[in-house]
Amino acid sequence: RNDARERHHMVTFTNDFYMGIYPVTIAQHKWATDNENTSSDPRGAWYWENYESLRGASVSWPGDGHKVGGASHLGKWRDRFGVDFDVPTSAQWEYVCRAGTRTVHFWGTDTNQTTIAQYGYAANGATNVVGSHLPNGWGFYEMVSLPWEWCLDWTGSTEGLSAIEPTGPTSGGTENKRVGRGSAANYDGARSAKVNPQAIDGNYGYRLICPVTLKW
Repeated sequence: RNDARERHHMVTFTNDFYMGIYPVTIAQHKWATDNENTSSDPRGAWYWENYESLRGASVSWPGDGHKVGGASHLGKWRDRFGVDFDVPTSAQWEYVCRAGTRTVHFWGTDTNQTTIAQYGYAANGATNVVGSHLPNGWGFYEMVSLPWEWCLDWTGSTEGLSAIEPTGPTSGGTENKRVGRGSAANYDGARSAKVNPQAIDGNYGYRLICPVTLKW
């Protein structure tokens, strides 16, 4: 790809972390943030949310680090479980998506992989339930299926550069957009390195991450 954001580059992680093997579902989100059981299906469909409601409008990555607004959805996750959940950085997301691979897609070069990724919407106009497709080599599901998943980073000039624990640009610049990862509206969009700028008021999915020590 003639795109600086998608060139192979070295990233070093100095902190271990956990990441959810599924995107957060509607049932999980409602139960964690509103104490509301919305579904008898323990998997359920993906939940969609805008960036500021998810992390809080008064805080900003990377300047405020992993701080989130108390009334934000992630703030409610933290209050409920006592774990400092967040969403991953762009580099963390790609590392997990690749699962040790260096190919364009984490499953190799086969173009007929509808069992791994959902391309476009299901027949009912929504995404399928999580776990509907085969996982990557590390057991993570729907890494490249709809919807886009929020990452912490602003989009900008530092993407694609070698770094230690990269946090992305310090601001959103004129675009004022955050990194979206993982949508597979088509086969081309299912690349492990695919970065898509997303307006912060748009509604997209999210996947939880937390440090091994449980507190940042």
